Amino acid sequence: MDTLNGPFAVPQTTAIDIEPGFSIDGDHIVVDTRHTPVIAADIDAAFEAETKIANRSTAVGADGLETLIAELTANLATCRQYLCEISGDYRFLIEFIGNDDGIEIAKTGNHLTAFAIRLPEVDRADYGVSFLTKYSYLRRSLSDEFGHEVLSVGSGGVFRYRSRAEADANLHRKLMLILRTHDVQPPSRFGDQSRLMYLVKTNVKKALNFVLRRQGHLDLYDNRRWIKYVDSSP
Repeated sequence: MDTLNGPFAVPQTTAIDIEPGFSIDGDHIVVDTRHTPVIAADIDAAFEAETKIANRSTAVGADGLETLIAELTANLATCRQYLCEISGDYRFLIEFIGNDDGIEIAKTGNHLTAFAIRLPEVDRADYGVSFLTKYSYLRRSLSDEFGHEVLSVGSGGVFRYRSRAEADANLHRKLMLILRTHDVQPPSRFGDQSRLMYLVKTNVKKALNFVLRRQGHLDLYDNRRWIKYVDSSP
């Protein structure tokens, strides 16, 4: 609440972390119910067993990996037209916590593939985006209509970009499209307009965003707000 003491006084604001039932009449608190502060150590102690289960990693296994690749291959076929509407090649790497087996997803021209790969043998610099997650998370994303949400809410995995340019291009959005279950082909990214008109509008938008960024304006969903850039040069 704000209080003024004198004609030139600066308003003083008191922030209150209220609970349901809190009520106020003017500047007078009628029912004062406030949240009890949350202490991380107390949560860790109360949910120790649940935390261990949540942090447990499941081994992929040959059968599990084969099933995931089959589902990803089916997704690539379903999303083929959408993924090929924009030219450009890319390679994605999927890593599973606690496992030496991963999956590579690649687009070369109009050729789309998904296949198993041994993580100790790969060079991560060969991939535009690598995604570290749990096997159980990806399995759910590929089998449940809303399973992909566990990957996209921020706690389901870690994206690593190879370069700033690929991060600016939001390349991970193509990967996220592939990692969710699909019954039908996604609608065209061009909408009801021609490819040429789509590209013109896209380039105009990029130019406008560039000007806004130079002026210090960043959209909430712009990767530049959230990405941590690391110089990996020797």
